[in-house]
Amino acid sequence: VYHGINGCTAALTAYRMVADDWDHLPLTEEEKPSVHLVLDNPNTLTLNNISYSYGNKQVLNNVSSHLELQGFIQITGESGAGKSTLMDILTGLRQPDSGEILIDGHSMAAIGRENWWEAISYQSQDDYIFHGTVQENIAFNGEKINDARILEIAEICGLDSLNQMGVFNPQQKISEGGVNLSGGQRNRLLLARALYKKSHLL
Repeated sequence: VYHGINGCTAALTAYRMVADDWDHLPLTEEEKPSVHLVLDNPNTLTLNNISYSYGNKQVLNNVSSHLELQGFIQITGESGAGKSTLMDILTGLRQPDSGEILIDGHSMAAIGRENWWEAISYQSQDDYIFHGTVQENIAFNGEKINDARILEIAEICGLDSLNQMGVFNPQQKISEGGVNLSGGQRNRLLLARALYKKSHLL
């Protein structure tokens, strides 16, 4: 019964996370990208007149910028200014109403979202923690877990703080939604998940 309830809770949570945004998600099959690029080390990202609206509410209006992809880049603004929406567009999770994004001078549409996703790691404020072990939540993709990488990331993210013993335990059980973790512990675990992928861009 317990596991059945956990499964239903996870499904309901996932539904609620996408229900409001369903019409904006890139669910249509992409055409085959016209550019074959290896994006292990993208250098520049250019936004050309990006606009986006939720119904009648416009949150982004002709946003343009050229970014050198090195060091840290900070996006600031008031609550509701469109920062999260902009990040969703930059990562290919949303399609802008108008404008284009260029990666090293090539449009994201030409490169393909799948190729772009291979080059980046993205931790959103709504990422989900599921019922399982710490290392399963970090590796996440179902492939064979790299134990050495898990330990490396655990040290970087301070995952020894996930239990009262103060010792990192990759087999520690995590409840659905991370309800047995504090907010700070959940953020550390999600950051570890993003870093585990070892992408050029985070």
